[in-house]
Amino acid sequence: MNVLKSCKKAKSVKRVVLTSSCSSIRYRYDVQQIDPLNESHWSDTEYCKQYNLWYAYAKTVAEKEAWSVANESGINLVVVNPSYVVGPLLAPQPTSTIQKILEYVNGSVEEYPNMAVGFVHIDDVVAAHILAMEKKEAAGRLICSSTVAHWSDVIQMLKSKYPSYPIVDK
Repeated sequence: MNVLKSCKKAKSVKRVVLTSSCSSIRYRYDVQQIDPLNESHWSDTEYCKQYNLWYAYAKTVAEKEAWSVANESGINLVVVNPSYVVGPLLAPQPTSTIQKILEYVNGSVEEYPNMAVGFVHIDDVVAAHILAMEKKEAAGRLICSSTVAHWSDVIQMLKSKYPSYPIVDK
């Protein structure tokens, strides 16, 4: 909110590109009836609260508030909604995404989710942000995802690559 309010004050900012998440799109009671989900869909905050999906809840609330401030202020906002981001780390500490995969690899969780999830490489996320900033026709929310895989397939791939690790198996 501070960034958006500062952009409004500056009056010279042409566009703001915000990183949100597919988590602000996919968590809803009716998700099984919608195929495919798209940029018009929003996660249901009550669903997120019911299932303790606090990351998705926070991303949904924050993005909706950003849209509200941008619309009230006349700011040209473009939002990139990446799915599960993988690839080399850009920061010195593991991201929450990498932490979750590490939990599966080191055996610190008992089971993986029975669901498919979208994955996207960090290089593609960076490229999406650059395009969202530079392309005049970029607008609204932009899902950034590449491959969809069930967690069971991801776990099997990790097991074959790292057979000596205590990778979760259910």
